[in-house]
Amino acid sequence: VFICTAHSVYADGLGEILSSAPMARGLFDACNAYPRIKLNNEAIHMTGIGKGKKAPSSILTDFVYNGFRAMETGVANEVAMLCSFFNQEYHLDDFNRVHYDRVRELAGTCTTGCDLGQPGPVTHFTNYNGFVPRLVQCALQQAHTNSISAL
Repeated sequence: VFICTAHSVYADGLGEILSSAPMARGLFDACNAYPRIKLNNEAIHMTGIGKGKKAPSSILTDFVYNGFRAMETGVANEVAMLCSFFNQEYHLDDFNRVHYDRVRELAGTCTTGCDLGQPGPVTHFTNYNGFVPRLVQCALQQAHTNSISAL
C-alpha cells in the first residue's frame, strides 16, 4: 500500500485502508501521514518519509522543499494555461470566462484541502545525487517553453 498524499481521509482511515487490502504486506508512507505509529498487524511492514533513525541532511531537506515548490508552481502554471486556453477557445462573454483565482478558490473547498499555488516562474533546480523528480523536470521544461497569460 502506498500513501502519497496526507489527506485526512487517509490519515484517519488507516484501519479501513488496510482491511480493504488483505493481501498487503507493506505500507510505504511517502507523505508522513502516519508519523511513528506501530501497526497492530505483524504481517504488514511500514517504511517511508519520517521513519528513519536520524535526521536528514539540510541538503536533502532543501532538495525536497525546493522540488515541491517547483512542482507546485508548475501545477499552478498548467492550470493557469488551461484557463487561458479555455478562454481563448470557448468563452462567449465575460460571464463564461474562466478565472484562475476562482478555480483556485473552488479547489480550496475540496474536503481533502486542495490548495493551488500561484503561477509564476520555475527558474532552476538542483539535483540530489544526480536525481531530479520527473514532475520537477516537467515544471522546468514547461517554464522554458510556455508563457502564462490566464491571470
